[in-house]
Amino acid sequence: VALAVVAATLASATAPVFPLDDAYITLHNARALLAGGADASYGGSALSGATSAVHLVLVALAGWLMPLETALHLVTIFAVALYAMGLDRLAVVTGCNRSVLVVAGLLTGFMPFQLLNGLETGLALAAVTWTIVLVDHRRLPWLLGLLLFVRPELALLAAPLMVRCCWRDRRSPRLVAANLAMAAGSAVPWLLLYWVATGVPFPTTGGVKIVYFAELHRSLPEKLRIFRSVVVGSAIGPLLAGVFGLLRQRGGGGLLVFLLLWLGISVESFAGGLGHNFYRYLALAVPVLLYGATPLLAMPRRGRIAGAVLVLWAALSGWLGVAIFRQEVTSQALPTLAADARRTLPAGARVLVHDAGYLAWRRPDLHITEVVGLKSAASARIHAETTAFTNDRGEALERIARSSRAQYLVVLAGNPFWSETARVLRARYWTLQPLATPAGGYAIFRLLPPVAAAG
Repeated sequence: VALAVVAATLASATAPVFPLDDAYITLHNARALLAGGADASYGGSALSGATSAVHLVLVALAGWLMPLETALHLVTIFAVALYAMGLDRLAVVTGCNRSVLVVAGLLTGFMPFQLLNGLETGLALAAVTWTIVLVDHRRLPWLLGLLLFVRPELALLAAPLMVRCCWRDRRSPRLVAANLAMAAGSAVPWLLLYWVATGVPFPTTGGVKIVYFAELHRSLPEKLRIFRSVVVGSAIGPLLAGVFGLLRQRGGGGLLVFLLLWLGISVESFAGGLGHNFYRYLALAVPVLLYGATPLLAMPRRGRIAGAVLVLWAALSGWLGVAIFRQEVTSQALPTLAADARRTLPAGARVLVHDAGYLAWRRPDLHITEVVGLKSAASARIHAETTAFTNDRGEALERIARSSRAQYLVVLAGNPFWSETARVLRARYWTLQPLATPAGGYAIFRLLPPVAAAG
């Protein structure tokens, strides 16, 4: 409730601002969905680049009644409240101190930033928490069928828990069939929505990132070092003890399988991704680890000591999360980009970008190609052919620039990784004429291929 009040205050006291470009992908997709489903900026579907169809549809539905930016704040507040209620209920069913569990779940691991940044993380946390609370409920398969469409990696949570439901009812074929029917009933509409809109029955954003960031070629020891640094940096350290308590909990075996599968696949395919955007992907482990820690937290004496330590740690990491949120929302990079784009980019211009959301949201009149491939499917196919196993994006970026016939380039100049597009094209004899180059913000260039430059 307290965090919901904070979020509501932010929404009413200032113009709605979100700290990450990804939130504006949701806003852009919601606007395209309300306009009929076609994405005029990218030439594809409103669901292209949508990690969570459930989150997107909730924002679009609220957007019928209010401005979309306010709608996204409202859905964010709803998700925080749903997550907090799940934590409270989890404390009740496990016999823990309710304040300890709720405070730890809402604050540990920079959680305020994750809950208020406008992405689907809060909704995913709520889905995980209520899955744990309802782990023995007869209607749990309805929720399990939705998990893939809240966040793709939650399919790895739904699968073992679905097996558990069917194993529990193995003596009754009717109940097993009912479990499968409930899961299919909640999943099939979303499968069809994705299939009709994108040609694939599930979100593909994770696969696109794996191909673009191209960590598959790294050795296993290197991947494990990256994973270790991510876990240390994420500030969820005190919760790791919860791993040892999972097998003592109802459904804990399925949750442990989820952690092992999810983190194992992540380490093998994209270990660095767990650290992106202040460790937002790793946040999903928080309610699972808290559940594993509840046997300790429920002990009369040791539980009070463990609870006090956990609350102090949560307060520290939560304060850092608030500081990160304030720092990011007060950054002038995105507003400056909007002003520079109005001044330098004519209507209908073909623009090459690496961040797919904000520019498309502010300038829907542009024809945009996104080099990662989240919104531009052709970019993802090119990276799959040239980048995936080499981590050399040079050929792919030039092919994308040529095939899109881009006239302008927008890059985050102060970031060494994202400014790679500009460096690659210069090295391949493209001409980049600066039109706007704010310090540390987004630079805008007029883009000329080698032949045009020579002419």
